[in-house]
Amino acid sequence: MKKIIYLSVVLSAFLITCSKEPWKHYEIPEDLRDKQERTDTTLIKVVSVGIFHNNAVLTEVAAIISDLDPDFVLVREVDHDNTRSGKGVMQGEIIATGANMNHYFGGSQVYNTGLYGVSLLSKYPIIEESKVQYGGNRPVAVITAEFPDGKNFSFVGAQFEDRTGSDSYKTIRIEHAGLLLNYTKGIQNPAFLAAGFYIDNSFTDPTLEVLAQQYETGCYNCEYTFPKEDPVSIQDIILYKTSTRHDVIPVKYEILDSPTRGMLVYAEFKVAQ
Repeated sequence: MKKIIYLSVVLSAFLITCSKEPWKHYEIPEDLRDKQERTDTTLIKVVSVGIFHNNAVLTEVAAIISDLDPDFVLVREVDHDNTRSGKGVMQGEIIATGANMNHYFGGSQVYNTGLYGVSLLSKYPIIEESKVQYGGNRPVAVITAEFPDGKNFSFVGAQFEDRTGSDSYKTIRIEHAGLLLNYTKGIQNPAFLAAGFYIDNSFTDPTLEVLAQQYETGCYNCEYTFPKEDPVSIQDIILYKTSTRHDVIPVKYEILDSPTRGMLVYAEFKVAQ
């Protein structure tokens, strides 16, 4: 199922103050919800990484993804058949092929006679796919994959406004967060959201507070991820959404080095029935 919707909605501003104590390689403590007996659980592994179009070696990105063996991957800042990275070059497809994963390109911005956007990768067959473009050519893409045991899980990838340090851009990200909620509110499966947030080092960006209406963050005090030499902003964060029939329990959340300009985020979640 494919659909492209162009939306424009303005939301009221929300305020949030996040912790100023960043963490690294933080393993989430045992969850009290997991004390009860579980008869049917699935471990979901998710990766989020930005490649900054032609500033990454695609084979190296594919190799690190392959080593992590995730179920879902968001690759951000992807060139797709444009002249900047080469006509006929589909960066997301190249990475997906190298990592032996299925691929859906959630293109948004027309750029240099081609496209630029996000790629969603899945270890298992993609049975549904859709995308929406919100203001400023910022994309939200959604896929649903069928796992070998017949369960379906959904994965949402997004790119928010990429400028930090300005209240006007924070307002735009608030609007985009509301649009994302509206677009994904009908998802009935357990769902995972990876996105480029571009939260600055003041830790006062309210985007996560808006998303908290439907999603929970895999990290408690999300750490800076960009640039990796001297990070000053949080770009990649992974969130999750439970369903009426399942619990989604965070297991692990790590910031890892990668062959890109920023850090790679890796998370594990246990879905229990």
